Amino acid sequence: MPGKPGLPGNRIGGWVASLAGTALLAGCGLTPVAPAGSTAASLTPVASANSASFLVNIHMFTTGQGVGIGPRGVYATTDGAKTWVPVAPPGVAITAATTAALAPGETASGWTAVGLTPDGTAWIVNQAPAHHQLAVYWTANRGQTWSGGVFATSLFSQGGGVWVRSLSFLGKETAFITVQPQHGMSSEPGELWVTRTGGTSWTRIAATNHLTWPAAGQVGFLNRTTGWDVASLTTTTPNVMWETTDGGATWTPVSLPGHPAVRLSVLTPPQFFGAKGILPVEYVPQSARTVAFSTILYHSADGGRTWHAGAPVRPSPPGTRVDIISPTTAWLATGYQFNSYSGYPVTGGLYLTVNGGVSWIRRPASPLLKGLMAKGYAIRQLDFLDLQQGWATTAKLDSTQSGPLLQTQNGGRSWQIVKSVVRRPPKGQSEDA
Repeated sequence: MPGKPGLPGNRIGGWVASLAGTALLAGCGLTPVAPAGSTAASLTPVASANSASFLVNIHMFTTGQGVGIGPRGVYATTDGAKTWVPVAPPGVAITAATTAALAPGETASGWTAVGLTPDGTAWIVNQAPAHHQLAVYWTANRGQTWSGGVFATSLFSQGGGVWVRSLSFLGKETAFITVQPQHGMSSEPGELWVTRTGGTSWTRIAATNHLTWPAAGQVGFLNRTTGWDVASLTTTTPNVMWETTDGGATWTPVSLPGHPAVRLSVLTPPQFFGAKGILPVEYVPQSARTVAFSTILYHSADGGRTWHAGAPVRPSPPGTRVDIISPTTAWLATGYQFNSYSGYPVTGGLYLTVNGGVSWIRRPASPLLKGLMAKGYAIRQLDFLDLQQGWATTAKLDSTQSGPLLQTQNGGRSWQIVKSVVRRPPKGQSEDA
């Protein structure tokens, strides 16, 4: 999977102006719809987020320009996350449970999944009214027009429908979707689908079985043939990783060196920058004590054929967030958790590596972060541009309640709250925020 991209500064302008044209899902075909008639210039402010952010995930391309996902839509900013305008097709219901992949190499899952390529292609995968169907929307021109369609999975669910286990995409033409039915905790059934035609047609590659694909998890591809699946054989056991070299038809387990395999839980598929890859892994202690959990970055220099473990970050309890921005540079945020064995709190911290996880630099929590942690907030997502500029979305622990959107300009030594304004079309025009 390609790593986190940058985007030339003039491209996000296309996203902000995208309200001039949209396409909606209609029936089971690919039906373009007339432009919505709303432009960025005609938008008016309707609400201030104050100290609470409406954003779940963001991806900034420059210090001013980026895209974000909120509970009800996809938004773009050109002023450093202060003002956001909706850019998704009207009528697409983005649920609060959404998690988003805003760049190739980052995996999305949830009831709705959103993906953005560096050239302005976007994908939105959503539940369709029929329990076994998915609705897919896509744009190849930075949101100026959207197309949509439905495809039926082969899955059966007892009234609960199917959900997007993962969305992975390689550009304008190729995207992979893993879907699962609502089910119990004894297995991870599912199907893997691919489009190589920009979303106009979809083909089922594989369905889970004990011989060729044991579990449907987070799937990410480096190219059209090589990819990785991160999943657990049961939903109560640690995640393991499988590799495919034939485009997803068959999968083989990957053995990671350096630690007892039974105690490793792979967090996400690897992110690649050319042949160099980074794989975040959690070390699960036998004692289950929060202070004994650690996060390790494995690195590969040969396209994933071999992996080498870096230094562990400890303590890093469940809920630790990782942001990989290059083959050598990554950020890691540990949360505020209570020790499951002793009851003593584990304070959060921010860590930086500039050598692929071989060693780490710790940034003590700033007064603002400490205050938020004391109130029960944790970092939900990190998004850094470089060694200095970064953002973080926050949320209440064990809750979907959003906290403030934070920004740092000095490598996490201090943070500020970003007070955002959402802008919507004037009354009578299409609204999707």
